[in-house]
Amino acid sequence: MIKTFILFLIVINANISFGKTSKFYALPTAIHQNSSQTKFAQMTIPCNSKYIGLIAQAAGKNSIRLGGLVEEKYIKCAGLDRIIRIPIPEAIARSYALLGSVKTYTGSGIIKFAKIAEIRETPHRNSNRSNINLVYYSNCGKPLGTLFNTQNGTLNLGYLEYVKKSDKEACVSTQKLAQIQNIVRPNSIKVFQWETKNLYGASSLKFSKIRKGSIHYDGKSLSFKYLRKCNEAPIGIVARENKSRVFQLGILVAHYYNQRCHIKSKKSSWTYYKTDSLKIPTDITLARITDKKTHQIEISEPISYTIKKRGLKKGLELTSYGGCKKELGTVLLAADRQMISWQRIGILKLSTSTPCKKPIKKVSLALPFFVKKASQTLRPFHFGGV
Repeated sequence: MIKTFILFLIVINANISFGKTSKFYALPTAIHQNSSQTKFAQMTIPCNSKYIGLIAQAAGKNSIRLGGLVEEKYIKCAGLDRIIRIPIPEAIARSYALLGSVKTYTGSGIIKFAKIAEIRETPHRNSNRSNINLVYYSNCGKPLGTLFNTQNGTLNLGYLEYVKKSDKEACVSTQKLAQIQNIVRPNSIKVFQWETKNLYGASSLKFSKIRKGSIHYDGKSLSFKYLRKCNEAPIGIVARENKSRVFQLGILVAHYYNQRCHIKSKKSSWTYYKTDSLKIPTDITLARITDKKTHQIEISEPISYTIKKRGLKKGLELTSYGGCKKELGTVLLAADRQMISWQRIGILKLSTSTPCKKPIKKVSLALPFFVKKASQTLRPFHFGGV
């Protein structure tokens, strides 16, 4: 039986406003080859711009188009534009026919990094090639392509979208899957990390302690007390059912490690939490989650979700990308403090450094005791890109 975690998430308004100082652009490229057969992507860089990496866009079977991603500063410069030639990573140059440049968008939209949920490489048998799958959180824009950035023999991968304001306003985000087929196997693969400018709001996700004996269900509402530090904010409530019909509860908090507490405030205190989104049968026993490795966790979005109103599986069912034993089969739900009519849902997973070589597949998760209110709309919980 797959253990299921449930998280009721309070969305906190922790965003800090920062002025925009730069913008990403996709530049056209020309492909060249020198006397030693090394292939290069040539592009013209404005004087106030910084080169980030190559953009690869599928263009049919075993063919791609290339572009250059640059960060342009919102400052004027007196220098001249410069021509640069970037060596095309061997994993790309030996795997594909190169067909010129990606489409470069102009207008009111912006290029955004999509947050990567997972990168998984599946090697081919008896070959030096493999398939690479990227699961990413869509910003509801037009797919621009995969970002390739090579450093010290490591292939850093990201995914880019072109997002208009109208796309963002109508956005109901979800996970999507991008594939790189039949590529020459690189030495190592990592997610490309773009530095964040929101240092004040930086946080880590962690479980907080629930007070022993405080969990109570009165037939309508579930409540308990948890230990909250002065630089933490509640993310949501977690629960899992085991074979013995025991519901184990936990609560996630965001720990803002760059924020100092007020000198007169208490370092931590017991805080009351209450929710009425579960209808728990009388034969269910409630207990606390006591896992020792609960710090190795991450939140992701479901691909889709369904409310089942009849039968033994009555409740909430979600579909996610998975297929590795490291995943806990965890369901997350959220209640939005600013939009009471919305209820956010997502998935809680175990995050480990152990690579998985299995192909990505769809996995179904269930929450049998979930009750959706008629006045609420379900939405996926979303962590946006840069």
